[in-house]
Amino acid sequence: MNAIKDIMKSLTAKSFSVILTIFILLTATCLSPVIAGAGPKDAPEETDPAAEWFNKGLYFDSTGDYPAAIEAYSKVIILTPEHADAYNNRAAAYRKLGFHDKAIADLNRAILINPDDPDYYFNRGAAYKEKGALTEAIDDYTKTISLNPEDADAYNNRGIAYARSGHAGKAEADFTKAILIDPHFPDFYYNRAVVLHSKGALDAALEDYKLTIKQDPEYAPAYYNLACIYSIKKELKTACEYLQNAVDKGFTAFEQMENDNDLENLRKEKCFASVMERKGKK
Repeated sequence: MNAIKDIMKSLTAKSFSVILTIFILLTATCLSPVIAGAGPKDAPEETDPAAEWFNKGLYFDSTGDYPAAIEAYSKVIILTPEHADAYNNRAAAYRKLGFHDKAIADLNRAILINPDDPDYYFNRGAAYKEKGALTEAIDDYTKTISLNPEDADAYNNRGIAYARSGHAGKAEADFTKAILIDPHFPDFYYNRAVVLHSKGALDAALEDYKLTIKQDPEYAPAYYNLACIYSIKKELKTACEYLQNAVDKGFTAFEQMENDNDLENLRKEKCFASVMERKGKK
């Protein structure tokens, strides 16, 4: 069975009048895309050095040059010490480099400057979760939700933290709430399916994996997990079809296939050997 999927918030660009048209993609453990980028605006007659450095930071983020992004946001902070978004965005760059404590320190500062922005709590929650501080992550996602009750991503990520903490019921409830807010996002169905799958609610998990595929027909892990459940249920022809589809869609964790207990029944079938023959071709 494959693990749950995570969500990350985008960088922010709220405070300057000189903004590049940049699309920025942020990912966490297996992150889904969340895009940020303000539209082009008229430049002021006099150039703002802090704005220039902020835009450089956005550019470096978009190219994956995170050390340069950190340097650019640091320049913004020197010029404008109370610029909360610069701390937030520098924290995001620190996280990309694995410096979670530095990210948390920057987000603490952003929250101190502007305690009413839900994204700062969201991003600090993500940093806590990445370093394994799940209680603190849950607290920050809860704060995010209190400030923005319609933030489906916050419910999703809190659900992940609950799941990793062993609170399957709370995780399922959060994924359900995320689905109610945004019923078209496949990761929410997938994550709820993983929780249901792990607690043995196989029929309910089947439905959610199928809803995942309905939203995204290329969602390879959902096909794989469907193969696992049908193998458990000894519906081996169907299991084989889903496993073949998973590989067709790009699922290449062949070692997992060889060792996953859920596929024990299927490994006895000829079709499983046929799938494994594709191992060297991927």
